[in-house]
Amino acid sequence: MANILIVDENHGTRELIEEMFLNDGHNVKVTGETTRAIELFRTKMFDVVITDLKIPKINGIEFLKIIKDQKSDTTVIIVTDDASEETAINAMKEGAYDYVRKENAIEELKKVAEMHRRNDRQAECLVPFSGGRDSSFTLHYVVKELGLKPIAYSYDWGMLTDLARRNQARICGKLGVEHILISADIRKKRANIRKNVLAWLKKPSLGTVPLFMAGDKQYFYFANLIMRQNNLKLSILGENLLETTNFKAGFCGIEPRFGEQHTYSLSFADKIKMVLFYGKEFIFNPAYFNSSLFDTFDAFRSYYLIKHNNINIYDYIKWDEKTIINTLINGYDWETDPGTRATWRIGDGTAAFYNYIYYMVAGFTENDTFRSNQIREGDLTREQALELSIEENRPRWDSIQWYCRTLYLDWVNIISSLNKIDTLYAS
Repeated sequence: MANILIVDENHGTRELIEEMFLNDGHNVKVTGETTRAIELFRTKMFDVVITDLKIPKINGIEFLKIIKDQKSDTTVIIVTDDASEETAINAMKEGAYDYVRKENAIEELKKVAEMHRRNDRQAECLVPFSGGRDSSFTLHYVVKELGLKPIAYSYDWGMLTDLARRNQARICGKLGVEHILISADIRKKRANIRKNVLAWLKKPSLGTVPLFMAGDKQYFYFANLIMRQNNLKLSILGENLLETTNFKAGFCGIEPRFGEQHTYSLSFADKIKMVLFYGKEFIFNPAYFNSSLFDTFDAFRSYYLIKHNNINIYDYIKWDEKTIINTLINGYDWETDPGTRATWRIGDGTAAFYNYIYYMVAGFTENDTFRSNQIREGDLTREQALELSIEENRPRWDSIQWYCRTLYLDWVNIISSLNKIDTLYAS
């Protein structure tokens, strides 16, 4: 039995290699972050290190040098999709035991699917399913391209809109997929949101805006519960990392950690920073000490502390907006919101409200970070991204009114109060 360290920025690749060695009885540690890999290597004895050539901050060759400088007898295997013979020779010169080329990502995904295929006609995986654009396409791909039999799972915390429910019904109905909908105590959840919105308005802070969304985080707890109850080992998430919004934690004083593989990825130190930030905000704004407090703590636990047993389908296939939208609309009559050209978060009842806050106070929204990431990926020009952001940042008044009406808030007074908040930019 060997102690093995796996370093790869692709979450799916890590999971696949980890499961293979765990099944053979080895002790395995995995990470997608260079700093963490070096920390693990310095504090624990590893017989074998399997590292991707392209890891964040330093490449696999540099990491190989660090390993060999400290423990020359550790076996190091470089894994990469780089087909260059020169790279392979360099790796071997620096002391790599072997140099292995990765398979095509889609083939790798198919291998994952095969590992979880069953012959007893039972469900083979879980697909967390909001009815939104990315999760809807994920469910389509799992059934039509991978040929798996999934359970679709949704968590209704009171802010799931009728549009989202209709899209859920369309997709699951056409695919013939079992859909498990777990509903929270809707009245209680909405009362908690209302209390936190009113508390926030007493002392506005952009760092605490996520309190309005705290009620949906138990979704992760119930996902794990459904997997246990149905003996599922695979959960396929449709998480588009171009939509990662590091600025939300940034308003809590936490620097972004680029290269992390999930929106919920925070280091232990950053989790402590977040707790301290919220603790200070609560002390200076006692209105937060209300009946929502337990739900808020449970949200933090569910989001940041419990294990998330997912692979992300967009680690394997390219996220392509046109392909996704065309597939959903033409294949499933997937419904868009007539109040906006955007297709992201249109089934989320909170998004229009909190993005209005970010836009009015900070001067940007989630839409800007999403489109900016598309520029970096080469998917959009700056001009195209700017045009889309301007259009998508227009206030979605119907959605904001629905939000206020649902929470028994006077929407005219709420908007008036938001418009009076000091901005972070020169007016």
